[in-house]
Amino acid sequence: MKHFDGVESRNETEAEVGIVGPFVVPDKLHFTELNDNNDFLQKEPNVKEENEKQRDKLINMEAANNQTEDKLQSTTNRSDSLSNQLEESEKSIANLKAELDTFRRTDEMVEGQVERQKSINEILYNQLSLTKVEQNEACEKFILKTWNLKTKRNL
Repeated sequence: MKHFDGVESRNETEAEVGIVGPFVVPDKLHFTELNDNNDFLQKEPNVKEENEKQRDKLINMEAANNQTEDKLQSTTNRSDSLSNQLEESEKSIANLKAELDTFRRTDEMVEGQVERQKSINEILYNQLSLTKVEQNEACEKFILKTWNLKTKRNL
């Protein structure tokens, strides 16, 4: 068995020697080392390679996970921004609809006033026309009386 100076992490120690409570339990790798030292040395580079591959995989997975988390945060931020824009747009639409309703009511009121004014204008025009007719008749009577009066004087 190997001796450890305690500097190595617990996981590395546990990988080489299974520790159960205060007891040290050698694992299969140590039996191989004890039984066939040459075979273990041949396998050790493969273990190191595999460890490197696994470490690289882990690093890549962590990087991918970080990228995914960044994308998720970015998407969440964008979603929040779009939600706020949607809410503001809906408020703006509601305000514009209320304003449009006000304009429509005002338009209807103005149209009603225009119709009433047309009716008043028509009545006033008719009254003016009648007054002109009455004025013409009065002028004709005046002229006729004046002519009759002159003719009586001349007679």
